[in-house]
Amino acid sequence: MPKVLKRKSTKKITDQKVTSAERTAKKAESLKVCVKGAFEDYKDDFDIVDLLKSLKEAAAIKGFSQLARETKLSRQYLYEIFSKQGNPTVKVLGTVLKSFGYRIAFQPIIKK
Repeated sequence: MPKVLKRKSTKKITDQKVTSAERTAKKAESLKVCVKGAFEDYKDDFDIVDLLKSLKEAAAIKGFSQLARETKLSRQYLYEIFSKQGNPTVKVLGTVLKSFGYRIAFQPIIKK
């Protein structure tokens, strides 16, 4: 006797759009929190390795392919600049931060 296949319910297209919009909003919020946290940590200890590590996490949240398209930098180059040996120029870092919705600003160090 042949098996009877049960039909799975399908979601409406409008439901998928809502889900996609919610996912995009959560992704944007995660990216914002990650980048803001990276800056706060850097402001406290000036550890460039930790800053690049945190920005790499932000790049992963955004998606390296998407970041590469927006910055016109190759994915391979992005992986390199966010590595422990990474040493991005101010111009490249500014380009990446712009894609995250931030910009570089220089401030004097206030000694406590």
